[in-house]
Amino acid sequence: MMNTEGRKRILVLYEYFYPGYKAGGPVQSLQNMVLALQDYYEFYVIANAYDLNDTDYYSGVTTDDWNEVNLTKDAR
Repeated sequence: MMNTEGRKRILVLYEYFYPGYKAGGPVQSLQNMVLALQDYYEFYVIANAYDLNDTDYYSGVTTDDWNEVNLTKDAR
């Protein structure tokens, strides 16, 4: 995990986040924002554990808990 000491924290509340994609542009925009600014800010995203119109949870996601997601440019 990257050293986050001294960085400001940003809390984002949105219904969907990576690895979701079915909700369209806002998910991609949020992902791009985190990728662009993750060296300067510590991001916390609260989102659903499933994609738009899905009922199954993402694989490897623990609900009602913080899950660490390591985004890379390849994740787009």
